[in-house]
Amino acid sequence: LIRWYQTTRRTRPYEISAGIEKVSMATKVAWDEAGQSVKNLYRLRPMQTYQPESELSSRYRVWRLFDDPASGRTAQALGTAMIGLICLSSTAFILETVPELDWVDETVWNMIERLCVAAFTVEFTIRVACCPDLAKFVKDPLNLVDFLAIVPYYIETLTSNDGNTSSSAIFRILRLVRIFRVFKISRYVTWVGVFNDAIMASAHPLAMLVYIMAVALVVFGTAMHYAERGRLDRISGAYLRADGTSSPFFSIPASFWWCIITMTTVGYGDDVPVTTLGRYIEARTQITITQPSVCVELLAMLWVQKIVVAMADAKAIPY
Repeated sequence: LIRWYQTTRRTRPYEISAGIEKVSMATKVAWDEAGQSVKNLYRLRPMQTYQPESELSSRYRVWRLFDDPASGRTAQALGTAMIGLICLSSTAFILETVPELDWVDETVWNMIERLCVAAFTVEFTIRVACCPDLAKFVKDPLNLVDFLAIVPYYIETLTSNDGNTSSSAIFRILRLVRIFRVFKISRYVTWVGVFNDAIMASAHPLAMLVYIMAVALVVFGTAMHYAERGRLDRISGAYLRADGTSSPFFSIPASFWWCIITMTTVGYGDDVPVTTLGRYIEARTQITITQPSVCVELLAMLWVQKIVVAMADAKAIPY
């Protein structure tokens, strides 16, 4: 609330006690004097310097209008309009492939596409022209998504000589890239950013899970291959089971498919073991993959303990 008044008004309202501002200033001083290890631990950004609205340049105001939907009512309305265009473009892209909608004239889809691309182009151009730090702008992944949302249309328009572009593989790929527009919503919806921050904060636990699944994939996939591949038919060059049917576990990579389906508890049933050893390996796979979920709390406690020990030893935080 104090920061909002500092950026919109020069005077502090009488309802806010002056002591709160002193506490806020003391917090800033304590943060500036904190060690780098503490800052790394809490993953906090340095406090920004706030300026009154009247002292901001017109270029920065335009930048904040298009880049920060929470900066005001106009920015919020603009963000809502952009979300509507993103939904319209994505819906048209999906419905265009429905055979039951062949009666819709192709010019309708083209008009929707041109309208959305024009709006996205204007928005992206303004943000590029008004951004305060171009290097930081280029490194932002969301800006890359914005670029990929519009560039396929112009490439397709400039390189196509006739209207039948769907027959070319490269143009089908360009059309597929348009679906990246749905990721633009994360710029205008706050909770999507919170979700992204949660994913980034969980990078190490997720990496641990991927490592466990990768090891299990190699071990159990290899074991299932040698247990279920059967005998090699010299004439056909295929591995056959005892009943003469072709074995689905003819190679270790082919066994990976069974292992992934089993570990994710999907269980399509297209590849199943028939020998006693193969069934034991499948049961062992199912039991093993459930063990990490049982000790999640213990893994979290050990990870926190590792961070505390690293801080006590005055070493870099392992992030």
